[in-house]
Amino acid sequence: MGPPDPERRFEEIYTAHYPDLLAYVRRRTVSPDDAAALALRSLLPGPPRA
Repeated sequence: MGPPDPERRFEEIYTAHYPDLLAYVRRRTVSPDDAAALALRSLLPGPPRA
């Protein structure tokens, strides 16, 4: 068994949590497009820290 594949792990996390996260954000925003963008952005890593 080798090291975990980061892409596969992200896909697993995304698949498991995105629907619930999107539902939560949609209840708190007016625009469905804004909700989708915010939900996706919350799953993406931030910029590298110096």
